[in-house]
Amino acid sequence: MIIEVFINIVMFFIDIIIKFIPTIPNLPESMINGINSFINLVISNGANILFILFRKESVLITIPIIIFIMSAEYIYKFILWIIRKIPFLNIK
Repeated sequence: MIIEVFINIVMFFIDIIIKFIPTIPNLPESMINGINSFINLVISNGANILFILFRKESVLITIPIIIFIMSAEYIYKFILWIIRKIPFLNIK
C-alpha cells in the first residue's frame, strides 16, 4: 500500500511535468520513413555485424553470462529483501 501511494505520487508529478512541455510538431513523412528504414536495417543486421567481429559460438555463450553477472547484484538484493520479510527467520 505504501509503495502504491509512492508510485501514484511519482506518476502525478511526472504527469504535471509532461503537461508543461510544449507539443512537438510532426516530422515530415519522408523523415519518418528514413528513420524507420534505418532502425529496421540496424535491428535486422545487428547480429550479423556482431558475428563479423566475434565468433558466433563465443557470442552465444558470453551474452547470457554477461547478463547474469550484470543482474546478479539486483537478484541478490531482491532475495535478501524477500528473506527479511519472513518474520520467523529473524534476519536483519
